[in-house]
Amino acid sequence: MSLIDKEMLSQQLKLESQMKDRGQERFNKRQQKQKYLSKSESHHQVILNALEVVSKQIRLDIDNEFKKGSGRVFLWATLLKDIDTDTLAYIGLNEMMDCAGNNSTLTTCVTNIGRRIEAEVWAEGLKEFSKPTYKAIQEKVTKEHSKVRHRLKAAKTIASFKGFTKKKWELKNCVTAAMPVVNAILEFSKVFYIHEEYSKNKTVRHIRIFGDIQESLNNNQEFMSWQEPMFSAMLIPPRPWESINTGCYYDEALSSLVPLVKDATYDQKQFIKRDFDKAALAGELPHYVQAVNALQEVPLVINTRVLELIEWSWDQGKQLGKFPNSRLLEEPQRLDNWKDLTRVEQQRHVSDCKKIRQKNDETRCNVIIMDRDLKTAKDLSVYDKFYLPWNLDSRGRVYPVSAFNYHRDDHIKAMFSLANGTALCDESDEWLMIHIANLGDFGKVSKKSLEDRVAWFKENESQILNILVDPQLEYGFWSEADKPFQFLAACLEWGSYRLHGNGYLCSIAPALDASNSGCQHYSAASLSEDTGKLVNLVPTEEPQDVYQTLVDKVVLELQAMSQDKSLDNNKVKLANKWLDYGLTRKDLKTNCMTYVYSSVEYGFYQQLFKQIMEDLEDKVLHSKTPMVHPFGSFHEQTIAAKFLAKISYRCVQEVLESAKEGMEFFKECAGALAEDGKPMFWRTPINFPVIQKYTRWDTKKVKVYLYDRVLKSKRRSVFSLKADLTDARSKPLIDRKKSRSGISPNVIHSMDSSHLMATVLELKKHGINDFMMIHDSFAVPPKHSWDLFHIVRQTFVNQYDGWCLYDHIYKSTQQQLSDPDKIKDLKIPKKGSLDLVQVAQSDFCFA
Repeated sequence: MSLIDKEMLSQQLKLESQMKDRGQERFNKRQQKQKYLSKSESHHQVILNALEVVSKQIRLDIDNEFKKGSGRVFLWATLLKDIDTDTLAYIGLNEMMDCAGNNSTLTTCVTNIGRRIEAEVWAEGLKEFSKPTYKAIQEKVTKEHSKVRHRLKAAKTIASFKGFTKKKWELKNCVTAAMPVVNAILEFSKVFYIHEEYSKNKTVRHIRIFGDIQESLNNNQEFMSWQEPMFSAMLIPPRPWESINTGCYYDEALSSLVPLVKDATYDQKQFIKRDFDKAALAGELPHYVQAVNALQEVPLVINTRVLELIEWSWDQGKQLGKFPNSRLLEEPQRLDNWKDLTRVEQQRHVSDCKKIRQKNDETRCNVIIMDRDLKTAKDLSVYDKFYLPWNLDSRGRVYPVSAFNYHRDDHIKAMFSLANGTALCDESDEWLMIHIANLGDFGKVSKKSLEDRVAWFKENESQILNILVDPQLEYGFWSEADKPFQFLAACLEWGSYRLHGNGYLCSIAPALDASNSGCQHYSAASLSEDTGKLVNLVPTEEPQDVYQTLVDKVVLELQAMSQDKSLDNNKVKLANKWLDYGLTRKDLKTNCMTYVYSSVEYGFYQQLFKQIMEDLEDKVLHSKTPMVHPFGSFHEQTIAAKFLAKISYRCVQEVLESAKEGMEFFKECAGALAEDGKPMFWRTPINFPVIQKYTRWDTKKVKVYLYDRVLKSKRRSVFSLKADLTDARSKPLIDRKKSRSGISPNVIHSMDSSHLMATVLELKKHGINDFMMIHDSFAVPPKHSWDLFHIVRQTFVNQYDGWCLYDHIYKSTQQQLSDPDKIKDLKIPKKGSLDLVQVAQSDFCFA
């Protein structure tokens, strides 16, 4: 190893050592473990500051319960009476702090507190049974285990051998014991509150830290270090995957935390291990592992000019695209005339307060994340190259391990460039032109021919070149782009190319994106020419737009409804309201994309509400002049979104008929196996083994009283408690509903990942080693864009030519069923007349 290599390895090991030192619980199984806030000194001090007042209140509540004149003593008081209230307060405050960091639900938090209280009761019982035994066990488990649950498990095992056992509490008792502690904390600590999110037929509650407490913590250096990701980019090429647990990092302790496949089941791991063994006989690695290693080997660099302009935009509080907001809204003051307001006015005020607090919580989170990302980018910018470690999810999709990566939003992705620039010249620069046109998408030019995109670029080149001269002055131009910061980065690159001329080393990688990847895979599997044409698998002179096709169909139906005198007047009004709003392809794009991943009508409603109603609400809240939401109150917005979702869902089923048939087929296979008590198993075309396993839970509802900080009173609330359901052999039962709803997205994601990895390996064969890949988006330097243009199409054709996805899933299902005849009447979706050879001739399937 050269001196420079040794120096870089030394720096990398130092960096990995810093990763290990972040937080008190630094080598847990998952990166999320860094969110146990109670372990940091700053958060722990908040807990200690609140401890006394919470402890006093718990003691007072218990004493009052036993001093009341009549009636039975509630169970919670009996359960808590012998436990030190400082201990109860400490347990509750710790768990609520950790749940705030983990974004856990209130139900999880209450259950955890109850289990820890139960552990204290068990420990007190052991102490009464034998104090020497208690001390001996305590010393042993504390020395040998760092986690509370591991200590408790070991202690109970040892105690049982010593003759001490105690029946485990039911979940109901855990919740009953925990609620007085939770109520005391919510009412008196002034640290936490409950944030509620509403969805179909249920309310989900999460623990949140009050804004003023959060803000003070943000200024604490330890808090900032907690927010940094445990896994970072690397200064030298990651260790190649040579086994299922090789890890990417060079420090053994750190690499042991990075699995090749995230959330893999035991059986899936065994399949992968056998794949390694089989490939080793031929002196190679499994193909999917080769692809992951190839992605890891790509050196990257921070685009410092873009970084500077992102900092400038952030400091200036610019609001563009999906760029995070940094400005807090002014929170409403307490109303002195509250009693004079009507019930409706009071409800509106409370609703507005909640909305503004929620938006400010999001903004504070944005500040934390942006500070972390900017710091990471600055740290990496001093190096001439760095690398991203990669691994897979259980479906075979590839992801960077580090939190700072180019799979994220526009402003983060724009900061990444290829370290190995390739010469740009007249023969290849048109691909950079097309890339700029696609990113800007002014006048929807990305939906026009490649020639039209080049023409748009040439018409606007003078303004594009001005960006290099003064990007801040040209903010009004580039900020209006579809992907403003990536557009900015590409324009700056073009300006540099024009400044230096032919031979300039271009580090931007123009992307070729799939036209609705999920639908493309369904179309290829079904050989559906009709649907395939909508997603550009069939050659056409102009690109087809399946999203616009859906919008046009929905608008036609709305127009018909608006003129239908036989319809209910409310429906006519809603149709007119949506027509006045003016739907665009952007509004229904998510509906269309997610339909092929089993999204249903309610999912459509949630998407429409978030993308349209909440976006309009943001404009209302941030407006400097009085504005009214065009769809009215929250209730009216809900009705309007559900109305449109019903129409959109009906129309998309007609537009994407082949996908509908394919999804129903997959669901029948998954349902048959679930009834047989077995998970789904299949291998992708690149031979990655996928196991879909959703187990069933037994749900019990427990009614409790929950302190509400707005009403200043206890109200009736319901908790849903979960426990494993098992069969007679104590094996977890398979959840049929989840198996059916999850199978389509899991199969299709496994197909697009197989296509991506096959494309990576084919690029390597052609000597192309630098690329930036995001699921269904493929990018290489302009010099190699024509190679990619042909390769990505050919690998797609190869994946389906002579191979039937439905037949593969059918046979795999049959082999696993106890009675293969169970699905003998299940028909494989009918095949169309799509000629896959045409895909290689289509300009727009990946463009």
